[in-house]
Amino acid sequence: MERLSTSRTRSCFVVTRLGGENTDARKQANLVYENLICPALEGLKFSIARSDRIRGSGNIVQEILALLQSADVCVVDLTGDNPNVYYECGRRHESSKPFVLIKDIRERGRLPFDVAPLRTLFYDPRSLKSLAQTVDELRSNIKTVLPSYMTADFGSGPVPEVRRIDPGTFYIGSRKEEPGHSRLSAGRHRVKIRNPFHMGVYPVTFDEYDFYCDENPSVRRPKDDHGRGRHPVTNVDWHEAVAYCNWLQNRTGRAYRLPSEAEWEYVCRAGTTSAFSCGESLVRANYDRDPLHGGTRPVDELRGKNVWGIYQMHGNVWEWTMDDWFEGYVQSRGPRFEEPRLHENTLGPTSKGKAVRGGSWYESANYCRSASRVRYPSVARTSYIGFRVAMGDLLPDEDQP
Repeated sequence: MERLSTSRTRSCFVVTRLGGENTDARKQANLVYENLICPALEGLKFSIARSDRIRGSGNIVQEILALLQSADVCVVDLTGDNPNVYYECGRRHESSKPFVLIKDIRERGRLPFDVAPLRTLFYDPRSLKSLAQTVDELRSNIKTVLPSYMTADFGSGPVPEVRRIDPGTFYIGSRKEEPGHSRLSAGRHRVKIRNPFHMGVYPVTFDEYDFYCDENPSVRRPKDDHGRGRHPVTNVDWHEAVAYCNWLQNRTGRAYRLPSEAEWEYVCRAGTTSAFSCGESLVRANYDRDPLHGGTRPVDELRGKNVWGIYQMHGNVWEWTMDDWFEGYVQSRGPRFEEPRLHENTLGPTSKGKAVRGGSWYESANYCRSASRVRYPSVARTSYIGFRVAMGDLLPDEDQP
């Protein structure tokens, strides 16, 4: 569980253009950092350390390499030729630590290693328009690559932990021969998730939701049937889950929301095609009215996680998704599945309801499959429905042939 406080400022290490101390290109690059890039980073509430400001009698290169590994986020100018910096960038990428690469566009063809998975921004120091665009892209990329980025004082309250999810392609729905297959998940087809996003590591807990209620006395505090604290919050309807996400977004500046159905199943599967992310049989999950517990269990009690580091996507509580309900997947004409179906009349008696995913402590294993999906009214409050947050701008994904 993440707790944020103003007592700790996020650190950003900026590796400015190295080499050629007295060249005009080096001086020009330093002006770019002095007047544009570093002020933009300071505006994002980072404390800035710069490679060109390191002084002392020690080994400056070693200090730079150490800061490359320890800073919360790094902005690295790869213009020029410095194998040590290239090597440390590769190490940082392998450890999934966030950073952004910047490079003079005049050296675009001289990248030292494969940086396709990374965010590389090319700038032209001769063009003010190019520089302004680079700074805008830098702000956007910093917010995306740093999961713990915050712009507002959140005190010492708990915030849902999230993990970055890279884009990719997967098959949504289940095969006819899969045990538990139903028409509700029929029409298995390939979907492309086009953009990176973040997903909650755990369902939202009572601790986290109670902090929201403490901050907003007018908000209804849900009852607990099986325990508060680190138990997943329950008895919260879809509208209340959306309101919680909106509150997080307003307080933090991060684009919190509910996940779409496509995102939810993409993360649940984590590259697998089996009935469950752990294989064809369900293990390390709370389901089928476990006689020892008979209700929810704390989110970090069952340590079963998928290979992407996301916990409890099978069982414990059903999870609200963003999407309106529909009967089965559409592969031909008609509304595209991956576009979220949000309408104003979700409270009315004609509403088709909202899709929930994952199964719960109350259901059998069949309902906990990766492809399993059922419908509940958007105003439903039960002891077996909760939610987890997603984060990031949502753009329509693409059906694949």
